[in-house]
Amino acid sequence: MKTLLTKHSTFFFLTLVIMSILVFMVARQEIILQSDHVVILKTRPVDPRDLFRGEYVILRYEIEQNDKVQDIVIENDLTDGQEIFLGLEEDSKTKLYSVVQVALSLPADDDLWIKGEVWGSSVRFSNLEQYFVPEGSGRAIEEMGSDIHAEIALKNGNARIIRLLDKDLESIDPRDFLSH
Repeated sequence: MKTLLTKHSTFFFLTLVIMSILVFMVARQEIILQSDHVVILKTRPVDPRDLFRGEYVILRYEIEQNDKVQDIVIENDLTDGQEIFLGLEEDSKTKLYSVVQVALSLPADDDLWIKGEVWGSSVRFSNLEQYFVPEGSGRAIEEMGSDIHAEIALKNGNARIIRLLDKDLESIDPRDFLSH
């Protein structure tokens, strides 16, 4: 009886640990999405497919190529994969955000910062590169080209895509692009 109870206790304990880890992972992402800090970035999309996860649009951002980033990468001899933080500021006319500062660690100020990784002499945002869409809508969204923008939630440098926007900064519903 004691051995049976020990086996069940171990199973329930491991199940609880696994469930706790999953809840933590989801909650962490949701906390970022509930952030008060939302920015809009101009993108450069590419459309791939993933056999296991479905269709998605790969997004590249105009702020990835920035003179301030190139300067700090060269000055500090940074290598691929190192973290870098970009301070963002809104352009009052376009409502788009651009890079105004670059730092090697997250500053303690209240400014808007986004964490990226050094990639050559530019920066990449691996957690913002994939936006999943319904099967059959990716190519049509890709054809919008540089008219796509991403609305991004920021919290402590971490970022998540909320939604895609068109050239007029109106929400894009990927279902409207489904090929029939």
